[in-house]
Amino acid sequence: MTYELAKQLKDAGFPLIHSSTKRCWLQLSRMDYDEPTLSELIEACQPLKEFSLIYDEKFGWECRGVRYDGKMANIAESRLTPETAVAKLYIALKTK
Repeated sequence: MTYELAKQLKDAGFPLIHSSTKRCWLQLSRMDYDEPTLSELIEACQPLKEFSLIYDEKFGWECRGVRYDGKMANIAESRLTPETAVAKLYIALKTK
């Protein structure tokens, strides 16, 4: 995960977990944080009425979410990892 995406996650309200390991994804206020797992990212997007994460050989990973209030986001870009696709979905659902 890039620093820019990690910063966007933080700015959108993603709960950061303090690192007790050397694996760090974002350094803020001189504290290190663990990179979120795919399951943590999916859980943070909840509650959703609909959620899908699919892989297409031609287009790569696509993530779609619809909240119960009707707000919808669809993330589809080439070269995404599943974690990046869900992180971008979280940001889209929280900031738009």
